[in-house]
Amino acid sequence: MKLMTIRHHLPLLMIALVGAIGLSACGPNPADQTLAAEYYQSGTIIADMRMTGTVQVARMQTTLDFANTRVAHAALQSQSLQSTMIAMGFDPNTLNQFQADVVGGSIVLPSPTPNTSNFSVQQPPTIPPAEAPSPQAPTNTPDANAPRLENVVIAADVGDDDCALGVASQFTTDTQIIYLTARVFNAPANTTYTARWLRPDGQERSFDWTPDFAINDSCIWMYIDQTDEAFVTGVWSATLSINSTITSEALSFRVDDVMVDG
Repeated sequence: MKLMTIRHHLPLLMIALVGAIGLSACGPNPADQTLAAEYYQSGTIIADMRMTGTVQVARMQTTLDFANTRVAHAALQSQSLQSTMIAMGFDPNTLNQFQADVVGGSIVLPSPTPNTSNFSVQQPPTIPPAEAPSPQAPTNTPDANAPRLENVVIAADVGDDDCALGVASQFTTDTQIIYLTARVFNAPANTTYTARWLRPDGQERSFDWTPDFAINDSCIWMYIDQTDEAFVTGVWSATLSINSTITSEALSFRVDDVMVDG
């Protein structure tokens, strides 16, 4: 009677066992769930790293662009300062040697000490446009009948009387010609007139003119153009001489880059 009961219930036990196995196979595997979670977490970390790296690269590029702008501005200031000092009479070779000694480290410039009680960051000063020079007074000579120069000016053009059509002090890199004019008195024939043009880098170009006729109370002009010397940006200067003995004061003028719209 007991054996018949077990046999009677055996099919039910087998069905229950197969069902348990099936349910176990269809249920979620803990190992698979852990692997999926780690995969999604890794993807999030990679995306964060890419975003952070992109921001840092953009910041570094901005810093580099700012540094390049400051370096270019400092180079322009240095060039303008050197040209001004040369126009004032400083020896170009001495200035070049001083700059080389500073760069090489043999001369150490003092560092400014900031005032910590009232410290502020100053922007680099802008270079003001050059003022038009006034016509010069007559050259001082001991003899009233000796050759002399008056009204030595820089001009963009001259008139039919060879005198300047106005006074100019600013030009651009596309300017074709720059005039140096003056009124001459008591100059005999075969007098040599010399125009000297000093570039911003200290290099000099000179041109002579020796007419075979006398000049008295008349204007003369000499010039420099792009075929003689490229008009580089910066502060230039020019002087006019008679027989290399009577020389006008140096006249300064600026050459700027051409501004292009858009």
